[in-house]
Amino acid sequence: MKKHVVLILLLSSAQVFAENISCVQSSRDLISELYRDYPVQSDKDIAGEPRPILRNYFDANMVQLLLREQKCAAKIQGQCNLDFNILSNAQDVEDDVQIRVLDATEHRAMLKVGGQFIDFKMRMEQNCMRIQDIEYEETDSLKQRLSKK
Repeated sequence: MKKHVVLILLLSSAQVFAENISCVQSSRDLISELYRDYPVQSDKDIAGEPRPILRNYFDANMVQLLLREQKCAAKIQGQCNLDFNILSNAQDVEDDVQIRVLDATEHRAMLKVGGQFIDFKMRMEQNCMRIQDIEYEETDSLKQRLSKK
């Protein structure tokens, strides 16, 4: 009897976890979900989220880089390579900032967030669209910043 109860609980928790994983097939849908869930005007910071949440938006390589950044920041009790909101390329954002999708193709989305142009590079991973890098105007891309030692 105990074996059946444990098995049912395991299957139930696996089903709940599977239902919480976000999976979209278009770059526009992924960006829409990301900015809906992490508005740049709020204190929510996607870069500080745990692995299961990061996996909803980023590919495996970017998740590893973001987790390494979190570990570094915790170790030094400060900032390592990120001192800005990765979705706005700014430290502070006005409450009424305009966010516009300028172009969205199969593996790319170009946004204008306030006065900043942000270019999301994406790819399919396990049949879901995921961000593999974010390129900013006049500075290193997110992957380049996070790859620094």
